Amino acid sequence: MNSGFPEIALLAQGFAMCAHRNQRRKYEDILYVVHCERVACTVAEYTDDRNVIAAAFMPDVLEDTDVTAEEMCRVFGDTIRDWCWKLTVL
Repeated sequence: MNSGFPEIALLAQGFAMCAHRNQRRKYEDILYVVHCERVACTVAEYTDDRNVIAAAFMPDVLEDTDVTAEEMCRVFGDTIRDWCWKLTVL
């Protein structure tokens, strides 16, 4: 875990871990959240935008879990929720 992540990104990591608990990757025998961490680490190599990195931890939360857009908005606000929504529909 990269301790250099902004606080909001660490919150997003924990949120993704809870949302994807017990889910495993389809083609790898690893927890799904490992994929989320890989995405966030890759994104962090290209930007220091804390909202973008936070959203990168949660690319599939809205699509693959019971978390609603409203719940995500309450925790992270409109900007991060919108980024996650765009990742989901793309």
